[in-house]
Amino acid sequence: MRGRLDWMILIAVIVSGVSPAVGQDTEAQANANSARESARHELLSAGHAGMVIRETEHFIVAYNTERKVLKSLTSRLEATYRSVHRFCQFNDLAVEHISEPLQILFFETVEQYGVYAKTASFPYQGSSGFYSHSNNIAAFHNIINSPALRQINQQIEQLDDQLSTLRGRRQPNPAKIKELTLRRRRLFNIRDRHAERMNRTTVQHEAAHQVLFNLGIHRSGAQNPGWLVEGLACLFETPPSPSGSGAGTTNQMRLSDFRSCLGGGDPKERVRPDGLQAAYASGKFIPLRDLIGNARLFGDRANGHIVYRYAQAWSLVCFLQRTERERFGEYLQLIQGRNVGQQPSFDEELADFQGVFGPINEGFERRWVTFIVERLRFKPSELG
Repeated sequence: MRGRLDWMILIAVIVSGVSPAVGQDTEAQANANSARESARHELLSAGHAGMVIRETEHFIVAYNTERKVLKSLTSRLEATYRSVHRFCQFNDLAVEHISEPLQILFFETVEQYGVYAKTASFPYQGSSGFYSHSNNIAAFHNIINSPALRQINQQIEQLDDQLSTLRGRRQPNPAKIKELTLRRRRLFNIRDRHAERMNRTTVQHEAAHQVLFNLGIHRSGAQNPGWLVEGLACLFETPPSPSGSGAGTTNQMRLSDFRSCLGGGDPKERVRPDGLQAAYASGKFIPLRDLIGNARLFGDRANGHIVYRYAQAWSLVCFLQRTERERFGEYLQLIQGRNVGQQPSFDEELADFQGVFGPINEGFERRWVTFIVERLRFKPSELG
């Protein structure tokens, strides 16, 4: 009788201990499925007719491209996600849990992308992707169909036609076929280099924005310093690898632009820190106080010097993250702590920065520029 009673008690304990957890798991799974279904519907509604859904570990993508093109995109997205997460861990940053997949729209043509960009009030001309934190969706189009690559694509198509004609003749011309094949290969290499640069500065850059906002590194609904938002995203533009797109790797594209600005146009020339004043005078760089104090500096995409502004923002983030890691983490936490609706003035932005890193004076500027031009190794071969 005692054994039977013990057995009944054990069953009661097991049932009472497991049932609520099972119920909770079931409810959580139902909520997750509902959230994903809602995301699918939202994406398909915002996208183009005929789009289908593909889900990865951290993203949900509505697309109408070929699957192999989609695979290239999702590989970059996931590599960037991993890289951002590692960066946050390395810098001891508190991150928020991302409970829902991040939403991506991937269009085959520029025209389809442009229709969506207009609905999001984004000035899309000349762009191949953007992230809007107002609706938390990132949108891209197939890089190969970019206007910047249109002429090369046309030349490749013409060569394909010529090669098809030559190979269809009864007496093909092997020498001519070899010549056209080599020319076609060179064009493919040029196109691939252009596409790679665009993928890095667009897909990886915008995906980094999306992940950083969703992890809570940037404060949604409050003002985030423009140099910080763009400079951080530039850290993750390095090529993806199986373990991610390492933020610890020097961004050679941005370093090249930085050196060009200081060195009079040729990044391969020896660059000296005292070239900073000339860069200021040219208007390519702006005084560091203005870069830090003006939170909306990067809103003007038509600015002819915008590429140098990105290089300047990247260089400042890189300098602080590598030489002042603890203070940099403290500064990021300060920005994270801003209240929704908080819009610091120019002077307040400067005060927040200088309260952590000290005064922005000649000594600070010299340390910053000297680190970039003398401590970072420039590798032109990695530029393509």
